[in-house]
Amino acid sequence: MTAAGGAHDEAHDAAHDAAHDAAHSEASSWTPPSGYPPPPYPLPYPQSYPQPGHSAEYPAEYPAGGYGGYGGYGSYPPSMPPPVGYWPQPGRNALAVVSLICSLAGLFCCIGSIAGIVLGMTALEQIKRNRQEGYGLAVAGIVVGVAALAVNLVVVVFAINSR
Repeated sequence: MTAAGGAHDEAHDAAHDAAHDAAHSEASSWTPPSGYPPPPYPLPYPQSYPQPGHSAEYPAEYPAGGYGGYGGYGSYPPSMPPPVGYWPQPGRNALAVVSLICSLAGLFCCIGSIAGIVLGMTALEQIKRNRQEGYGLAVAGIVVGVAALAVNLVVVVFAINSR
């Protein structure tokens, strides 16, 4: 920097410091509007009030057994049964088995493969929702149903063209 720039910086810094000091002296000389006393410092903590219907005095000893009668401080309250459909249902999903059977029957008639595909998709939804077994059977029912439907369509197309 040049000498002129350095002098300018010093003058600017001095003006800035003077304005800063004036702002702080104004802040410390602030008084509340007339008619209001200044707040006490430090502010007192709020007093605790007793709950309605209870006395402010606490018993000298707590009753044995802990809170709420659950049998002590380390015990848990009695559990409620889980909501319906929350726990996994035992066994395989019946629609998954029926889906595979219908898809295999669809090799001989077209309607069986369509029923197998629809039942397999429904079984997958139920298996995901109820956490049952049978996911592989449902997928196999869908795959075999689609394959059987494709084979039946090819057979029908060739049968119509051969006449």
